[in-house]
Amino acid sequence: MEQKKSLHFNIFYESRSLADKEKDFIVTALEKSFTSVIKKLAILDDFPKIKYYLYSDNNAKFQAMGDSGNANAVAKKFAVHGIYNKNIKIVGKHEIVHLLTNKWGKPPELLRQGLAEAMEKGWHKIDHHQWARNFYKNKKLIPLNILLDDKKFWQLDDLITYPESGSFIKYLINFYGLELFKKLYKNFEYNLPLKQKRIVIKKIIGKSLEELEKDWINYVGTVA
Repeated sequence: MEQKKSLHFNIFYESRSLADKEKDFIVTALEKSFTSVIKKLAILDDFPKIKYYLYSDNNAKFQAMGDSGNANAVAKKFAVHGIYNKNIKIVGKHEIVHLLTNKWGKPPELLRQGLAEAMEKGWHKIDHHQWARNFYKNKKLIPLNILLDDKKFWQLDDLITYPESGSFIKYLINFYGLELFKKLYKNFEYNLPLKQKRIVIKKIIGKSLEELEKDWINYVGTVA
């Protein structure tokens, strides 16, 4: 693979690919995403350069790293693997958030994926709250108690789970503040039972999951 270096990234891409052609744009986009994440999440830590691998299609990505999904953050190697073609361009904030917040804790995917999405402007260019509002109107909104279960989270349609989680976490940060959200995020342990997850939320935020869900849905219904 070819390589291009920037302040915070070592970027790898296939020769003569679209990423090769647009490498200067990619550098600008990634550095902008990195700076935005650092600023929005008030991260003061120093990090090594992110190894950022871009592939022209899902098959090439699978052959290289064993996963055919559009994007993956690999914390142990401080790396991102993503697709870059005319339809999909993984140069946003989502995977960067996963790497830069990995040491915060091991929260449920509702928070982990929700935070990564909340840092983006929207899901497929549409605001997360608009997605949530439409899901609610069409009776597709998934109860948060279900999304709090990691196994169920991954069994459900990510075209719903991702934007819905992003909307909920945007709401939490907006109404309860970044510092309290960080405290919540850092108080979880890996594979914590669902009942214990609910207890952590009530202890840190001061409201039950159901109370937060009701408040969030009411808010989503009022935003433009």
